Amino acid sequence: LSNATTGNVTVNYVLTGGTASSGSDYVYIAGTALITGGNTGVTVRVTTTGDLVYEGDETVLFVLSSASVNATISDATGVVTITDDDTAPSISVNDISITEGSSGLITISLSNTTTGNVTVSYVLTGGTATSGSDYVYIAGTALITGGNTGVTVRVTTTGDLVYEGDETVLFVLSSASVNATISDATGVVTITDDDTAPSISVNDISITEGSSGLITISLSNTTTGNVTVSY
Repeated sequence: LSNATTGNVTVNYVLTGGTASSGSDYVYIAGTALITGGNTGVTVRVTTTGDLVYEGDETVLFVLSSASVNATISDATGVVTITDDDTAPSISVNDISITEGSSGLITISLSNTTTGNVTVSYVLTGGTATSGSDYVYIAGTALITGGNTGVTVRVTTTGDLVYEGDETVLFVLSSASVNATISDATGVVTITDDDTAPSISVNDISITEGSSGLITISLSNTTTGNVTVSY
């Protein structure tokens, strides 16, 4: 009250509205407050509900109405801010291995859930592999919907008959939405070569006495790297 009065003052109240949800964020209350004569106020307990989900700070309104005839309402609404004690989720991506010529799923994960959607950009780039000849280039924006902790993206590799050894390409994250941070921005995709290392052989030849001929050193299959052998 702005000042004391000899008579009792009553006023109705209810916890409602705002951005928070009754039950999951706070305990609903409604009733009539009694300020006895000679006093200038009374307290009402507001109880919030804890969880492990990042929501950011939320609000609920404590609204007054229907004051007794010996008082008027000058400020009918008190804003209750529920401060979130959960941290904003961090985003990470795992490392995977894919056999050459097949595809696999790489997982973008959140450290904890959040009520809002989380977005993050990604691109397949770098490493020792070559776009087109070793893998199919992809870039885009991943969406992790509220309440979930991850999403998968398919990575497709290209098969050939050339021995290259295992190669890598990087799955790189960037530009996360404001309700999340990136803790591990790079997933290493190892493309496992399914071609065998070439074997070396030499042929037999016949040469007429007094002339010359060519003997051939052969590989069983091609390789991207140079091959040397002493003779």
